Amino acid sequence: MLSMVEVKCPHCGVRGQIMLPPLGAIIVGPCPNCDELVVVFCGRVLPLNKDTMVNGTPEQKHEHLKSVLVDFMDDRIRKVVDQLTPEVTEGLHDYTPENDDYVPSSDTLTEPSAPAAIIDESKAITDNEIDKFIRFDLPRIDNKDYFRAIFE
Repeated sequence: MLSMVEVKCPHCGVRGQIMLPPLGAIIVGPCPNCDELVVVFCGRVLPLNKDTMVNGTPEQKHEHLKSVLVDFMDDRIRKVVDQLTPEVTEGLHDYTPENDDYVPSSDTLTEPSAPAAIIDESKAITDNEIDKFIRFDLPRIDNKDYFRAIFE
């Protein structure tokens, strides 16, 4: 099943849904309603300065995008730190990566990866199937019952 996340444009306030991006993805694009630029990061939609992102130098674009993301992360980090209590931090002095189930072992990191999947071109989506999807399925996809019938 596709995971969807509700988003709200920080420029115009219009709400919508997007497919949940891969973990760690940084997606820059225009709001479909007001055409202002936004960045989607960690499930949040953050405002960007369109003039800087369109007309700025690569360095200006880099600095602007970085400052927006750093401000977001700084706010999140402050909230986490504010919630730390002595009870939570009591066991941190015993922390070692060897005791952490979330840190992969060196054996896991050195194993060869699986070969890439081979795509069978005979099973590729045809232009006719794309046209049919656009004309028939896409307009109905916001209908809850139709969506569930297809994706659940």
